[in-house]
Amino acid sequence: MSGDLDGWIVDGLAAAAAELPGGLADDVEQIHGSGGGTFSSTVLRARSGDRPVVVKLVRRNDVPADHLFSWRRELDAHRTGWLADRLPEGLALAPCLATTTTDEAAVLVLDRIDFDDVGARTEDWYHEFARRLARLSATPVDDPPDWASHHFIEEELRLTVEAAPGLMRSPAVAIAEMVSIWSPAYEALLAAPDLPLRRLAAVPVGFQHLDAFSRNAADLGGPIALIDWAYAGFAPLGADAAAMVVINALYGDAEPARVPELRHAVVDGYLAGVRDSGVTLDADVLAEAIDTLCVLRWLRFLTQVNEAGPEISGVASSIAGHAFEHLVREWEALTALFLPRSEELLSERRGGG
Repeated sequence: MSGDLDGWIVDGLAAAAAELPGGLADDVEQIHGSGGGTFSSTVLRARSGDRPVVVKLVRRNDVPADHLFSWRRELDAHRTGWLADRLPEGLALAPCLATTTTDEAAVLVLDRIDFDDVGARTEDWYHEFARRLARLSATPVDDPPDWASHHFIEEELRLTVEAAPGLMRSPAVAIAEMVSIWSPAYEALLAAPDLPLRRLAAVPVGFQHLDAFSRNAADLGGPIALIDWAYAGFAPLGADAAAMVVINALYGDAEPARVPELRHAVVDGYLAGVRDSGVTLDADVLAEAIDTLCVLRWLRFLTQVNEAGPEISGVASSIAGHAFEHLVREWEALTALFLPRSEELLSERRGGG
């Protein structure tokens, strides 16, 4: 298959093969590619001898280490040992068999993990997952690693504000109605872009995965293994809970009718995890922070998905693995859940705003 792959990917596979005693078999399957501009990555299924593995390549970019899109972050998260030592009981890193770099990319070889149970996970499972993540986030950090992100929410907010005018002026046909529904929220955000950050200042900052949702977590029969630490770093408590709710639904991994139940299970689990860690925080304040982060994640997603233009239906269904019609039903469920909250959360008129 190497003849069908870009040169930087071929070079990355060669570097991975050199690190493994069993090398890599020729029948490599590219299963996911994402990004562009300052950040791009690809994930491939492969075999090393009789062992199934996953090779992840993150293309090099010239940004500071704490940038939202740092090419080395996931590599360093596995290499340094800081993260493995910090994960609470019940969370684990996916076993990493080898790491290396090429002139163009970071290279990680992971044990292949089964994610076939994603659609069958119950609200109780997500409640427990959120509880464990909250214990990670709520534990104070005295020795922050130099590879961690520090401005994830601010950077996503900036990107949303920059893209919003173009989105509202010329949305892709497939999401035009949804953009119209959400336009008051965008207008409120453009009028007072720092308001959400003031809302979020009411909760502490903690270390978080920042992309923790269905497809980045695998049940190992006790511990939950997390993959894809490319965004990991410091953000207001609740960011991982928001990702779990919103990104699950964006990818079509929660049936529309289950989206409110998913939010309830995740928020309750996250609150329990914060309490487990001994942090005293008003439950309503934390729940509001989670909802604020959910709204921001959703608005950012609409600006991102609009970039696909006329190809949006095919691109979204290809990445998510669900029919576009199914995805839209879940996006509508998110809208029904969070649109009523957005006016309050993004409004200067509210008391304390």
